[in-house]
Amino acid sequence: MMTRVPVPVLEDPERPAAGVVAVRLHRQRRTAVALGAVLSVLVLAAALTGSAVPWVLAAAVAVLGVAYAATALRLRRLATEREMSLAFLRDTDFDWGRFEAELRAERVSVEPADEEPPPAVDLAEADLAR
Repeated sequence: MMTRVPVPVLEDPERPAAGVVAVRLHRQRRTAVALGAVLSVLVLAAALTGSAVPWVLAAAVAVLGVAYAATALRLRRLATEREMSLAFLRDTDFDWGRFEAELRAERVSVEPADEEPPPAVDLAEADLAR
């Protein structure tokens, strides 16, 4: 049996709360459904009456729906980019210049120079196989 430990979530003041995002998505879905319903009613009215006015209105609603969907997708992509940049670029105190200088620095021997090397040990193949 596995026990699940809740992971603490650090709240970011620049990040919207989960409830706000859920409400925004619900509102976007409602708006898209409403635009689709208006479009279908206009197309049905145009087909039944044979008038050109509902077709023009249906075309206008279709263009409005496409523009709304494109704007919603663009805003969602920008919010995702912002969220990812906050998540992965949070630590800005790191000095990359100093890090590169440390990498380029000459290696210093950490072994004392006055010690003798350890004696060489001669092992037979039978000793290595055991």
